[in-house]
Order: sequence, then C-alpha cells, then structure tokens
Amino acid sequence: MLIREAAPADDAAILALWAACFPFLVLTESVIRAREADSPAAERRLTVVGEVDGRVAGFATARLDLESQEPGVAVLNLMVLPGDRRAGLGTALYESGLKHLREVDARRLVARTGGDDGLAFGTARGLSISRTERISVVDPRTIPTPPPTPQGITLRSMADIDDLRPVYELDCAASLDVPGDTPFQPWSYEEWRRVIVGTPIFDAEASIVAYDGDLAVSLACVESAGTRMFSGLAGTLASHRGRGLARIVKSHALLRAAAKGVTEAYTNNDAGNAPMLAVNDRLGYTEHARLSVLIGDV
Repeated sequence: MLIREAAPADDAAILALWAACFPFLVLTESVIRAREADSPAAERRLTVVGEVDGRVAGFATARLDLESQEPGVAVLNLMVLPGDRRAGLGTALYESGLKHLREVDARRLVARTGGDDGLAFGTARGLSISRTERISVVDPRTIPTPPPTPQGITLRSMADIDDLRPVYELDCAASLDVPGDTPFQPWSYEEWRRVIVGTPIFDAEASIVAYDGDLAVSLACVESAGTRMFSGLAGTLASHRGRGLARIVKSHALLRAAAKGVTEAYTNNDAGNAPMLAVNDRLGYTEHARLSVLIGDV
C-alpha cells in the first residue's frame, strides 16, 4: 500500500472512483483537473491517492470550506473501490486527510456518504449523522408541459445574459435558505464566475433565469456531460415565491437539456426540504439514493 499526493495522471482513476462510489454525479476528467488546478488558495486543498499493487484503489481530498461562515469548517471526500475495502486503505487515507486539515487549523469536519460501508466507517471514527439528503432522477424527455409564465416575467438562458452580476446576487440570496450544516458564506463575484459558472461542465444554455423587469428572481443551474445532467442551485427570491417560478425555470432547464440529448437528470435536496421536493415530484423526479451528512471534530 502506498499513499501519495495525487498527480494529473491520476485523473482517470479518480474519476472512476467517483463513478463507483457516487454514480449519480456528473463529472469528467476535465472537472477533476480544474478542481485541483484552479482551487482558491484559501481552500488549502490536498488530494492523496492510495495505491494497491501499483494501481489507484482509493483517494481522499481534504480542504477548508469557503462557503461556510464558521471558521475552520472542512470537507473531506474519501473513496475506496468496493473490492479494496476493509484492508486499511481507507484508514490510511483518512488519517492523511486529517493530518492535513489539522495543519491548516481546521476544527470541524463535514462529509457525505451514500452507503452502509461509508456510514459505518465514519461513525466508527466519531462522526455523527447531521441530516439526510435525497438524490432524485428524471428523464427530462418525460416531464410535463411547463406552466404558463406569469405576466411580467421573462425567461432567459444564461448563455444569453451578458451581465451575470444580478444572477450572482440572486444565487447568493437564494443559497441562504438552502439547508446546511453551517451558516452560508457566498463566494465573491469573481470566484463565483470561476468556480461555479466557469466549471467545464456548467451548461449555460440549459441554465435558466427568470426576470421581473431587470431583476433576476428565480434560477435553475445545470451541469451536463453527454446524456447526463445534474441540477445545481434552483431558487427564487423570497419576494417572488408562491408563484410557481421554481417549477417553471426547472421545467425549461430540463427541456433544454433534453433537446441536447440528456436522458438522465439528477438533483440533490435536503430530505426535509418539502417545498423543493414537491416541485421535483411534480416534475416526475423519483428517489434514486440517500446520502447521510456526517459531522465531527477534526
């Protein structure tokens, strides 16, 4: 067994690990590389891989969470191929990640797991379940016809928007209401442009924004690759809720994705977020998987 820092040559192996452990996520090698190469310095990110007999069988990424107002909150992603578990590799990767986080003054750890192995691994190391998230899926070719757009509301693709700052402000406002484990801290506009909108799989054509005059009031963001997509933030300003805008923008985003060949559309919601789950259910989403969010001290 060998634990070493990841290199660009490991991108394909890391992508395969993501696909084996979280198959609903939409990722590409270019996304893996962009996350490593373009991470803000303040994240203090470290990615290590674990080799067994000369092949990459696991990896861990440890970083500070820049979207948390609470100082010292960290994120740890750790994955081991099913056939290589229970042999000490996960423990070695975990300890490597924790060592790095302690060196960068992390205090609190947030991790997600989608299976019994990960849950048992985390709870055995003192992590506890904070909440549950629901992964849902729909074939976007089968969704109902979108409801009529209310009078005075216009829809625009993000590919057709020159000034994205109002969209950024909407994103920040809507994100404050997304259930989480720590208070939300928005990216700066420049970082948002680079980290969120600038990711290689961000689909500006399928991402839809609703405007009331010049005010951006509702949005549905999309990441896509090939026949698969994942919905990022879908949210509406508090002043414009109750008018069905979330369902409208999500419907049009799904239809645009379907027109580009997408056949599997995934999304993620807190299991207690009844309003958004109701929107997704009306669009035809069904539950695909559950994630447990684990928290604990570093």
